[in-house]
This record gives sequence, structure tokens and C-alpha cells, in this order.
Amino acid sequence: MYLLLLIVSLNSMLFYSEINIKIIKYKDNLIPKLMYWPVVITGFLLITLMFFYPEHDPTETIEAIKAAHSSMHAP
Repeated sequence: MYLLLLIVSLNSMLFYSEINIKIIKYKDNLIPKLMYWPVVITGFLLITLMFFYPEHDPTETIEAIKAAHSSMHAP
């Protein structure tokens, strides 16, 4: 979400600058305004999916850590 904060800041600086970028100047910054919430919600969705549906089974990771830990302390 820090990246989004940076993008919004850059957008506002470019909007008020003398640089003529059509996508930013179009109808008083309409396109970035319309894209803000879809980008935020998509980011939240991706983070949620990555958290609740991890690529690997968390129990396998925990078992591997326990096995490595027990082998380090075995005589």
C-alpha cells in the first residue's frame, strides 16, 4: 500500500506540473480517480488470497523447521 501512496503523490505532482500527459490531464484527472479504488480492492484481494491460500502447506513448513531444529541439538 506504500506503493499506492507513492503513485498518488506522483500523480498529483504530474497533474499540477507543466508536463502534458494525456492520461493524467484527460477530463481533470478522471482516469486516475476512477482507477484508485479498483486498484486498492484488487491489492487487498491479492494479499488476502496469498495469506489464506498459501502456495505450500504450512504444516509441512513447521515440521521441516522442527526436524532441522532437533537435528542441530542431537548428540
